[in-house]
Amino acid sequence: MKNTKIIKNVLISVSNTSGIIKFSKSLISRDIKIFATQGTANLLEKNCINVTRISDYTQFPELMNGRIKSLHHKIYAGILAQPKIDAKIMQKHNIIAIDMVIANFYPFDIFSNQKNLQFKNVIEHIDIGGPTMVRAAAKNHHNVLVVVQPDSYKSILEEMNLNNNTISYTTKLHFATIAYEYIINYDHNIYQYLHKHNYISDKKKNILPSCLTIHLKKKKKIYVMEKTNNKKQRGILILPYTHLEK
Repeated sequence: MKNTKIIKNVLISVSNTSGIIKFSKSLISRDIKIFATQGTANLLEKNCINVTRISDYTQFPELMNGRIKSLHHKIYAGILAQPKIDAKIMQKHNIIAIDMVIANFYPFDIFSNQKNLQFKNVIEHIDIGGPTMVRAAAKNHHNVLVVVQPDSYKSILEEMNLNNNTISYTTKLHFATIAYEYIINYDHNIYQYLHKHNYISDKKKNILPSCLTIHLKKKKKIYVMEKTNNKKQRGILILPYTHLEK
């Protein structure tokens, strides 16, 4: 499916800042406008990258010690917009269409495994705005590219170089799928942590849950050589997994 929509506006909100400076500079060199949450904006500005803060765009400040950053209708309308259908309403409310969302979340699994942190402190590291933006962008992947992994930046720039700053639908769907997988893994870590502290859960009653989820993470690839009837060897790929519950 061909998609010739040129990327003009990018929203960035990252916890893992690996590669984001170089990537952002490349976007700016293409005359692409960058919007960012406060922490990301601070980093980009320190590196002489022009950025529009979300709070300046929405005219609504970040609140409650950062609990409320991106949760604003102008942000999500821009991500979920279908320009051909929503052009009039976007113009009426001065909503800018977001063409790319770059986001990754607070590393909840790191904080949840710190034994010196109290429960109330750990849950403060549950990301709300990030997953919401990613879900919205992934839903609207026909119009928006969503990126959650820093190691994807290079391939995205390569495709933009080849296609005049556009990204194919096939690529958008691919990254939308990765985004939902990223959310599933993130939410599972939160579930496991809360489940351990849920003292009225089924595990205390020795009752099986209504839905049993087995969540495995690939540890490494192992190749085992096997001789076939024609005496040639072939490699069998074995993928050992470990349960994520800790």
